[in-house]
This record gives sequence, C-alpha cells and structure tokens, in this order.
Amino acid sequence: MLNPNIEYRSDPKFTTGTIGDFFRIRLNKKNLALANLLARMQMNATASFPSISQQQEVLSKFYDMSFEVVPQIMGPEIIMSYVANFVEPVEVLDPEYTYKNIYKTFEKMAHHPLINEEILELSKKQLEDEYREVMEEPSSYALDKFFKIWYQDRPDYEDTFMGDINLIKDLTLKEVLTFSRSIRIAPGAKLGVMKSANSIEMLVRKNNNLDFAGIIRAFDMDEIVNIPAGSQEGIYEEENHGNLQAQVYLGYGYREGRDEKFIHVKDIETEYQKRLVGLILSEYLAGDQSSKLFTSIREELGAAYQVNANSYHRNSLFLINTGIDPDQIDEVIKIIKDEVEKVKKGDIDIDLLKKSKKSLINFRLIAQDRENWQLANLLRQEMFSGYGRIDDDYMDVIKDINPKMLADFANDLFLKESYVLK
Repeated sequence: MLNPNIEYRSDPKFTTGTIGDFFRIRLNKKNLALANLLARMQMNATASFPSISQQQEVLSKFYDMSFEVVPQIMGPEIIMSYVANFVEPVEVLDPEYTYKNIYKTFEKMAHHPLINEEILELSKKQLEDEYREVMEEPSSYALDKFFKIWYQDRPDYEDTFMGDINLIKDLTLKEVLTFSRSIRIAPGAKLGVMKSANSIEMLVRKNNNLDFAGIIRAFDMDEIVNIPAGSQEGIYEEENHGNLQAQVYLGYGYREGRDEKFIHVKDIETEYQKRLVGLILSEYLAGDQSSKLFTSIREELGAAYQVNANSYHRNSLFLINTGIDPDQIDEVIKIIKDEVEKVKKGDIDIDLLKKSKKSLINFRLIAQDRENWQLANLLRQEMFSGYGRIDDDYMDVIKDINPKMLADFANDLFLKESYVLK
C-alpha cells in the first residue's frame, strides 16, 4: 500500500476521542443532492444495523458514541465527512470497550450503507420536512435566495445547506447506489485525535481496514482553488412577504475574482494571510457589541435586531447581513456602505482593530483545545499542502495585520449584490 492518507494524532489531555473518514468529491448540484441524501440514509440505518432503533442502540451501548455524516462544501469541492466521537476507553472500566471495537463499529456505519427503498423514502421525507421547516424562517429563506442570485450564472454553487430539494426528491435507488460506490474510489483520508493514536493506526493497518481505493489517491490539492465572484455588480433585488422584520444582505465580491474562470492561488502564504484579514474585517465590522456596524446600526439608529459579517474566502464573497425594521432599510444600507468605504479610505479605529485581533486570537486558543477543531485542522492540512506549517504562525500573522492591510483588503471588494426580504 503506497502512502495511504492516514493521520492519527495523540493528545493525552482529552477524555474523549474523535475519528473520521473523509472523501473529496467535485461540487455540482446533483452530487450535493446525492451526498445529503446518502448522509441522511446512513445516519438512519446501515447494513449491520438495519433500523434507526438498532443503530441508536449500539451507539448507546458504546457510552453514547456519536456518529455523523456531513457533506461539507469547500469552494468547488464537497468533503463527505464520516465522524465518530467517543469516550476514551481508559475512562471506562469495561473490557469490551476497546479501540478495536470502537473502530469496527465506526467502520460498519461509515462504509456499509443500507440502500433500499424503505430507507430511501424515509430519508427523503425527513429532508423534505427539515427543508420546509428551515425555509419558513425568513432569515433562512433570504440567505438561500441571496446565494441563488449570487450564483445565477453558476447554478452548481447556489445551494446553501442541503442541496436542491427537488433534485433530492427525484433521486432513484440506483443513483444513490452508484454514488455510494463512487465514494469508495474518490480521494480519501483517515484522520483522528485521541489519547493513543498509535493504537488506532496499528489497528487500521494490521486489520487491512484500508478498504477503499481512494485512500492512496492524492487527497491534497495541487493549488488552492476559489470560486470567482463573477463580473456582474450592482444587482439589487427586493421581495415583500409582509414580514415584521426585514432581512438585508449585501454581498461584496473580490475584484481579483471577477473572471469567469476559477482562481488558482499558488502562493498559500498570501492566500492564508488574506483569509485572516477577511476574518479580522468581519470581526471589526460586526463581531460584537463594540463593532462598527453594531454600534452605528443598533445603538445609534436603533434599527437592527442583529448584524453579521462573514468572509467566505473560498467563494470570493464578503457578506454583511442584518435584520431590521422595514422602514429603515435605506438608512441601514447607507450605513453599511459608508462603513466599508471608511475602511477603504483607511479611516480605521485602531483600538477596535486591536480588540478584533485579540478576539480572534482568544477564539483560536479556546478552539484548539477541542477535539473536533483539531480534527478539522488535520483535514485542512491534508487538503492544502503547506497549510500546517503556515498555520503554526497563526498568532503572528494575526498580530502583524495592520490598518493598511485591512484597507487593501476592503479596496479589493466591490458591491455585487444587494438582496432585501421584507
């Protein structure tokens, strides 16, 4: 077996461990629909545990071990994630509760789906019900509509959290089975964080549990690929549903991402720094009650119930959204535009910038003491060559971000889309 993609990391301070198998698939509408449907089917039942009650029973017997299948979107890729969280065996006086039995149970759930009509139809109904419930929320409807407008020329990337529900409803058993088989030859990786990483790794290799072809395929990307924002700008769309609170979404694209082709970023250090500057700008504008937009919109204007800013670096998108009184839409949009323009001109509150940087550093210090964050970090390192080396300098990169870098980032932004739901 040549260079299998395996990375299990020891961390003695945790009382729980986490293991995951990950597969990289090209993002398109059908693959996203299939990924979400298969994920729900495997969360319900698998070949070894062919009912919801049986699957839940075995997880309960393993001291409430959790098993989750989640399709994650990373730019133009879907990462099919199979993850189990478990109490460390040394914490339990049970001779039957071992790494070996934990892994065997995980492997049965992750790699042996039960694909039949009953589970298919049940899973479809669950997803339909969940979709209907989520989309009844104005904020969810507005976000979904925003992305459909943003990607109106690239519909493969327009779905936000589940995939196209109409596509999901029409998927056949044969299509799901074919997709399930294709995952086993897709680039894959086995990752985990636990007390005794060697025990799991030796077990996996010894028992020949490298049972999918993709484990020896290149899981990392030769280049970091971001989805471009496209060339359109100044799009304005408004809908009136008679809501008591209006949802306002302003989407800024990256100027360097206006071309129709994908952006290939070869310099990972530059890309990494720009991603962190985007996070700082998000925190500066809408991180907490002292942030620029929170102060100017909620406290001074008395208009906003909430204000958010998010930098979606893989999507070449900087998104600001707020829930406000419908009578104050124009005033709030002007405030948002004005605050972004101030940053572009270098009119930056130095004390607030320092606080924003400190907030990100504190968040990182808290997050890195969580197993799931460490697992996600391992995944990023597997996907992007050189990421681990650069990420070790996270604190220094954050500390070095200055007002000029924030202004340069803001000047690379253009207002592509404004969407308002009343």
